[in-house]
Amino acid sequence: MEKNNELYYTERIHFKITVYEDENAENYNFMEEFKKLNLRQKIISFIVMFLITVTTIAVFMSMTSAKRVDSDEIELDDGWSVTINGKEYDNVTLSKFRFKMCNRGDVLTLRHIVPRYDIISLPTLEVYTTHSAIKVYLDDEVIYTYGQRLYDENKLLGYGNHFVNMPYGANSKWLTVEMTVSEENALDGVKAMKLLDGNSAMVKDLSGKRVNLSIAMFLIVFGVIIMVLSMLMLRRAVNFVQTFCIALFSFLIGCWTLCNNELIEYFTTDLLMKSYLEYYSLYISPLPLTYYFRDKIDVRSNPKWLKVYFWGIIAAEIVYIASAVILQEANLVHLPQILVGSHILMILTIVLILMISVIDIKVRKQRPTVVMIGFLIAIAIVVVELIRFNIEKYITGFTKNAYSSDTCFAVLIIVISMLLDYGNKTSKSLYENAQRAVLEQMAYMDELTGLGNRRMCEKKITELEEKEMSSDSVYAIVSLDLNFLKRTNDTYGHKKGDELIKSFSDVLSNVFSLYGTVTRTGGDEFVVILDDITEEKVKSLLAQMLEQMEEKNKYASDVILSTAYGYAMKGESPSKQEKTEEVKLKVVDIGPRAVYRIADDRMYENKRKSKLGRQ
Repeated sequence: MEKNNELYYTERIHFKITVYEDENAENYNFMEEFKKLNLRQKIISFIVMFLITVTTIAVFMSMTSAKRVDSDEIELDDGWSVTINGKEYDNVTLSKFRFKMCNRGDVLTLRHIVPRYDIISLPTLEVYTTHSAIKVYLDDEVIYTYGQRLYDENKLLGYGNHFVNMPYGANSKWLTVEMTVSEENALDGVKAMKLLDGNSAMVKDLSGKRVNLSIAMFLIVFGVIIMVLSMLMLRRAVNFVQTFCIALFSFLIGCWTLCNNELIEYFTTDLLMKSYLEYYSLYISPLPLTYYFRDKIDVRSNPKWLKVYFWGIIAAEIVYIASAVILQEANLVHLPQILVGSHILMILTIVLILMISVIDIKVRKQRPTVVMIGFLIAIAIVVVELIRFNIEKYITGFTKNAYSSDTCFAVLIIVISMLLDYGNKTSKSLYENAQRAVLEQMAYMDELTGLGNRRMCEKKITELEEKEMSSDSVYAIVSLDLNFLKRTNDTYGHKKGDELIKSFSDVLSNVFSLYGTVTRTGGDEFVVILDDITEEKVKSLLAQMLEQMEEKNKYASDVILSTAYGYAMKGESPSKQEKTEEVKLKVVDIGPRAVYRIADDRMYENKRKSKLGRQ
């Protein structure tokens, strides 16, 4: 026995060296194929997504083209009489008229003679207000009101378009629009009004905003789908937090774009809901954008001050969002009054992204990544928009007294770059996981038979030990020894011996693999670990094994299959006959290792009784 063991370990060392060389080549080829396949899949996926997106936008823009809409409109821009807190202005052009910033309580009255609008089938007056209660008169008759109750209760009124149904035959009457401002620093101009055809006005207006609407809807739909998928996958992998951040940021900016560009009107005309959606989306959006970069911050080589800055911004954003909600719901400070805070936080987040980019390029000598380039382009667009908004609001006034942002283009660039960045990380992770799986397979697989090796057997027994106390399932361990291996090697050569081992391994795999783990633990030694099984089933499987061996032996010309085996069930103790000096077994416990020892001793007892010995 000692001599055989020595031979076995010598053979095993040689075997390990051979596996290392052969499987390294296989591993290299597998990884190369994986990378090629992954690259092809990414290229094909990108082309398909690009074509679908372009086709969808093209169809949408064709269907909403202004050429498809036959409607008339009359712009009421010139010839207004305007009164602001008792001060009168005559012959005013609204799109060019700018006055001192109005605050809560200020009253604007605008008067104009109604022109002829017989050509309009469903006359509708479009009036734009900014945080103001409004009344519309024809001569002295009130035909529309909005927001007076909210104003009296000092609540947020919102801003946007009002669509006022105009009666037929109102030509030459005085149209009077009275606005009562509800917020501080609310407006310093009034957008030109229009008489529209209510049947097709929105579709015609949409024709000039198709690109923005397409981007906004893409960001929203993409955000919702990816958020749901991310939440489902969070249980499996923590790195889906980044995906959730991308999706949430996309959804929030998509909602903000709908509101800021007056696109929400195609879904609802509730100005209060529009205002809540716009401000909350804008105020929350810096948080997921900032948190997306946590993996960059957690790098050990980063300076401590950068981590403090990052978590400081996160804390500030959380406090800001909570304060905005509390102050608004308590009706103490309305959402528009704290807009500057959102701008400050966005600037701090931009500074953080720039610092991370500088550290990556200058300190770590990394090449600019796709996400870095995308963010830098988007940051440039956002900075320009922030500067333009504040200059026009507080210095020059908005063009035609209306403001719409193109920030959605910047966000689209950010989302695409974040997706590409995440795709690259995912590809790298898949590559590393595949490599790890190959190496793990190398570590736990017997090269000759494809069965598990001694390390796999040890691993399975350890797993049984770990769940021994928490599980009531019954397991069995079968120890087997292949007879006649040494004689076959000596008589016919090692090639025939390998064929004998493979033939026996095929039988074991066919019979036991569906019920547990089959391992080859030595030259002619095998161990089968069966999970959640009864003793009757074990006996049935062993009978099947013997039948298959006999079937193979019918067609064998020079080698025959023969085995000695023994099995033991969970919790089983050795019988009195087994507690002898010959067996030399002292049972200390009845855990998996004790069960294995019992099975192994029964196998050797079986071999001794059959008088085959180690042949």
